Amino acid sequence: MARQLIVYGTTDGHEGQTAKIAEHIGARLEHRGHDVTVRARRTRKTKGWRRRTA
Repeated sequence: MARQLIVYGTTDGHEGQTAKIAEHIGARLEHRGHDVTVRARRTRKTKGWRRRTA
């Protein structure tokens, strides 16, 4: 089936719970036959952050 990318992040400091939710969604999609990748997004403090400009 389709390849899916789930990117998660939080500003509330609840990274653990957010990760669990993203992993759960990924597991459900995998169960339905999708190829799923779950990743935490980079933050401003992480090297490689770039602000989007429109």
